[in-house]
Amino acid sequence: MKKSPHILLLLLFIFSISILSSLPSAFAARKISAQRECATCHIMWLEEFRQKKIEPLLELKAQPVVIAGRQGVVSTERMCYTCHDGFILDSRFAWKDGKKNFHPIGVTPKKVQIPIRSDGTEPFPLDKNGQVYCGTCHSAHGVDWSTKDSPIFLRESNKDSMMCMICHIDRATGPAEGNHPINKTSINIPKKIEQMGGKTGSFKNQVICQSCHRVHGAAQKKLLIIKNDRSQLCGTCHSDRYAKNLEQANQMSTHPVNINSQKVKIPDSIIKKGGKKGPGGEIICQSCHKPHYAVKGRGILISNNTSSNLCKECHDNKKSVLITKHNLEKSAPSATNIKGQTPSRSGPCSVCHLPHRGNGPKMWAQKIVGAEDPMSNMCKSCHSETGAANKKPIGHNSHPVNKTLKRIGGKSSLPLFNDEGKRLTTEEERVEGKVFCPSCHNVHQWNAKNPKIGSEANEEGDATNSFLRIAAAPKPELCADCHTGKTYIFKTDHDLRITAPEATTAAGKNVAETGVCGSCHMVHNSPVKAKLWARNVSGKGDIIAQLCTSCHTKGGPAEKKLTGRYTHPTGKPVSNINIKVLEDGTWTHPYLEALPEEERLEITPLPFFDNEGQRVNDGNVSCASCHNPHQWDPNKLKQGKGKNVEGDGTNSFLRIARDPESALCKNCHVEKRTVAFSKHNMKLMAPGEKNIEGKTAKKTGICSTCHLPHNGRGPKMWARKPDRSGDMVERLCKSCHKKGEVAERKLTGAHSHPLGKSVKLLGIIPSSRTKWEVPDKLLAQGAKKDAILPLPLYKQNGERTVDGNITCGSCHDPHQW
Repeated sequence: MKKSPHILLLLLFIFSISILSSLPSAFAARKISAQRECATCHIMWLEEFRQKKIEPLLELKAQPVVIAGRQGVVSTERMCYTCHDGFILDSRFAWKDGKKNFHPIGVTPKKVQIPIRSDGTEPFPLDKNGQVYCGTCHSAHGVDWSTKDSPIFLRESNKDSMMCMICHIDRATGPAEGNHPINKTSINIPKKIEQMGGKTGSFKNQVICQSCHRVHGAAQKKLLIIKNDRSQLCGTCHSDRYAKNLEQANQMSTHPVNINSQKVKIPDSIIKKGGKKGPGGEIICQSCHKPHYAVKGRGILISNNTSSNLCKECHDNKKSVLITKHNLEKSAPSATNIKGQTPSRSGPCSVCHLPHRGNGPKMWAQKIVGAEDPMSNMCKSCHSETGAANKKPIGHNSHPVNKTLKRIGGKSSLPLFNDEGKRLTTEEERVEGKVFCPSCHNVHQWNAKNPKIGSEANEEGDATNSFLRIAAAPKPELCADCHTGKTYIFKTDHDLRITAPEATTAAGKNVAETGVCGSCHMVHNSPVKAKLWARNVSGKGDIIAQLCTSCHTKGGPAEKKLTGRYTHPTGKPVSNINIKVLEDGTWTHPYLEALPEEERLEITPLPFFDNEGQRVNDGNVSCASCHNPHQWDPNKLKQGKGKNVEGDGTNSFLRIARDPESALCKNCHVEKRTVAFSKHNMKLMAPGEKNIEGKTAKKTGICSTCHLPHNGRGPKMWARKPDRSGDMVERLCKSCHKKGEVAERKLTGAHSHPLGKSVKLLGIIPSSRTKWEVPDKLLAQGAKKDAILPLPLYKQNGERTVDGNITCGSCHDPHQW
């Protein structure tokens, strides 16, 4: 019988199996290793490396196939790197390469308390030496691969930096515990934070640990994402407080950073408390603030700022404010700053200055009042009718501010400022610098010379204190620092220390209290706007004259030096004497313009004034046109003799000496100069002739023989005794032209031209000083009306008028032969 092929194949397979089973064990098949994927890291788990006759190239320590929770070969940094070098994932940025920084490993935790679970297990194991290693935070086992809130391979979820805070909880407690705020969303975190490797939390703008710190590959030490030696990281988020220079700080109304102050040096005490300086010694954010371990509940400050103690550590020279009226805890305890804080809560500094988010220059902490310059507006915050210092308002009549010094010479050692309130330091800057309130006042020091002398809340100040930078009394050093041309008043008759030490101002203060300048000028709240006059005035007539007569009046400090009834006119336009003031301030006169240029005499411009007392080119003549009240002798720039001196026409505060050449008179009355070449020049014709003051023509000069600028005996400021008959002009002429007088050889006689008669008797109608109306019937044949020249007409009292009478001066010009 024939066997089937299928049976033969089956018998052959059984035979082969029996043969193989009888072979020696050396030819036995190898066992398949468990979890071959694990062996990528756990190489010792391979069965091939566990055979006794095989010696691996790597020394492998026998360990059980369990997760030990301690560092082994598989959890070294080098092992991690075998995948994170780009083979599986490029994490090379996470390794220290000399340029990057990463979370410390290989260190024993000393400042950090690693937590332990309630069951005694460690959530963040250390290596066998008790040091941090990669596996302290990372694990490849037991993670949820589906998580999206936190990176995988972390031992705990790090959503919103929660894992960071498990170990570093003492740095994540917020300002109440002295740490930077965390989990806050109050500021807009800029994109730059993310671009530099920082992160935000689950909510928009949520600040977390990783907003500032990067665990792997940080650009800077302390795992900071960007450099912070000049507070760059702080300024990235807090850009409204991060000024690059003083100008920006003023504009942002925040404390300056990134500057080396010339006045303020960071003391060692700040550094000992944890404050820092920039690389060049600059003040930076961290000079005052610590992001971690700062004083609890104090805005992460390095020390307690109660009573502004931190401010005072650097600003030691401002501490004197504490004993003054500017310490509002003493003078206005219920006042509040723009944050609603009273002085007791804000401290004496922050009631006026807020280090951040102030209200204008100087980090101002008060509501700005006024529309002046920035600095004056700050002062008015308190010194106004509604402010904390409403008993000391600046007032409407006060020293000018927001002005340069160009008009008064441009030199001063006092502070000057630009329009933003920045103090200018270089000479180039100071040329355009302006005077503001702090130019004269040091708001932090009551006494100008001694910072240890303070003031009580209701103490009345004077010129030696009142927060002045330089005392204005007894010597007027403060005013003289700017007004250098006015210092020649010292020790003259206008120095009331010499002539009227008991005289008082409108405020009831004498010169000892006000200083020399303050006896006439009241810097604040003066009763008169013009020249900030310190005395009450009559309110009648030219304002500059009123200032002078506030002393030169009966009962006044200068009642022995009155101007009298017949005195030089004031408040009259300069055009009355044909003076023309050109745009550049120089003077000219038609009389001079008619002369060849080489024959023209120079005339010196003198000041004229408007109705408010301001100096203007086309103003009116007043006392100060002829007199410089601050300089006794016009030819000597020096102070007085320190005693009361009787003056004459060569001094007496005249701008130009009057005697002996009448130079002052001739400077304005140009058309009268021709008297010098006539018989009316007494210096030539009768040099020994005396005026009513008993002074000879030789000594007083041409003009003063007939005219006295003050205390004349009649109209035209007459310097001689008028006659008793005729109208007033005739009486003046007869003071010389009569028997027994200097011109007795030139009398008018018994039969002379009638005087005191109106031209209307002749049919002439005087319509103005420059035009007379003459009827045709009165004109001679062929005569023209234009040929009739008006002549001066006078009132009975000697005053010139349009519709007056004929008298001596109608036909005669006494100044021109």
